[in-house]
Amino acid sequence: MTAPIRCCPIEAIIFDLDGTLLDSAAQIAAAINVLLRARGLETFLAGEIARHVGWGSHKLVESAFASRGVILSNEQIVAQEKLYLANYASIAERDIVFFPGAIKLIGALARRKLSLGICTNKQEGIARAILEKVKLVPMFGSIIGADSGFGLKPSPAPLYAALQRLKATSSRTVFVGDSAIDDEAAFAAQVPFARVRHPGYPSPISAFEPEYQLGELSELTAIVDRRNKEAAP
Repeated sequence: MTAPIRCCPIEAIIFDLDGTLLDSAAQIAAAINVLLRARGLETFLAGEIARHVGWGSHKLVESAFASRGVILSNEQIVAQEKLYLANYASIAERDIVFFPGAIKLIGALARRKLSLGICTNKQEGIARAILEKVKLVPMFGSIIGADSGFGLKPSPAPLYAALQRLKATSSRTVFVGDSAIDDEAAFAAQVPFARVRHPGYPSPISAFEPEYQLGELSELTAIVDRRNKEAAP
């Protein structure tokens, strides 16, 4: 990213979901473990599955089985993915865990009249169902998921789609994520990136330096207020 973006006010925030707003590792592990038990394979703890999360459900299934010594054909991956998604949908909607401060942060940003969006490699329908459960869907002007028709991060295409739906420009937007996948997508789309680090989730290995490092989500409001004050005429 280049220095001039610091002169622009922040008008929109786009969030990743898993590992950023949602502490979903335990639910993902529970859903994938159903498949592993059916084959007599060793199951995952929440902290172990986190390193396989972020590339979408197809890659998750492939990677999880491969780590247990089972190489699936593409047809087998597709079949297991359908089972995983059915498992996860029921678990995720029943047991939703947001990271500390996540819901409060969304409210604080909405009160500042920022446009808010979601850009996730989770299926859009599941993302919407989770957000609907906690009555957050109206807060977001854009929810882009793996099956929204724009591909998966780290391609910038889903992030571009989120920007377009929010009618936001890249320089006046911040993308908040936790992984190297998010980092790469933000860099490719030329959107300033804020990387959050949550305990229990692996540290990303990325060639790109984020604009902002967040020790916790609540720090984002101070960043918005500071930059918008600096950009004020």
